[in-house]
Formats: sequence, structure tokens, C-alpha cells
Amino acid sequence: MSKTLLAAVEDLENIEKELVEVTLHSETIDRRRLIKLRASLLQGLMSLGQTAKDDAEFSADPERLKRFRHRHNEIKNHMSQHQANWMPSTIREDPEEYNKAARNLGRANAEFFAWAKKVAT
Repeated sequence: MSKTLLAAVEDLENIEKELVEVTLHSETIDRRRLIKLRASLLQGLMSLGQTAKDDAEFSADPERLKRFRHRHNEIKNHMSQHQANWMPSTIREDPEEYNKAARNLGRANAEFFAWAKKVAT
């Protein structure tokens, strides 16, 4: 089991939960908090690939690492595209569409996090 990778994924899940609370369950969006959480999630996601690579136990299986990198790149791209499409200043312009996009990203993140935890154990 890769405890380091598992802990990193769990940290990202916690940030994601906070993001959902800020964006989907609040009457008004705290833009500063949203920006901070988005940056934390993206930074954590960016460093996750290195965490996997640096984990001797996890990276000892080259096929597993290759699969991880592929899925990791997909979710990074999805998140980057979402953030580019939905800048904090534009969310108010179409909150209904933003909520749909945020839920879509949330589902993709949840699927990736569950998968990453499974392959880390």
C-alpha cells in the first residue's frame, strides 16, 4: 500500500468537498475562498503525479504508474479546462450552467479519487 499517495488523494478529496460547499451549497460565492481552494486543488493535483513517481512501492510497477499517469493527466486537463471556462468573475453570469459544469467536474474528480485510492492500496 502506498500510504503517501493515499494520503495525498485524501487531502485532495477534502479540498474538493470544501469547493463543493463554497460553490454549490452556498447562497453567495465567496470568490476569495473559491480562488484559494481552486489553487490548492490544482496545485495538489499537479504534485500528485510526482508523489506517485517518487513512491518507490507504487512506481515499482511500471504498468500501474503508466495507467495512473494517463488518468491523472485526464483529470488535470478536465480541471484546467473547467477553471479556464469558469473564472470566478463569470460564474454569476450563468449560475445554472456553472452548477452543471461544477457537478460534472465533481463527478469526474470523485471517480478519479476513488480509482486512485484503489490502485494505491
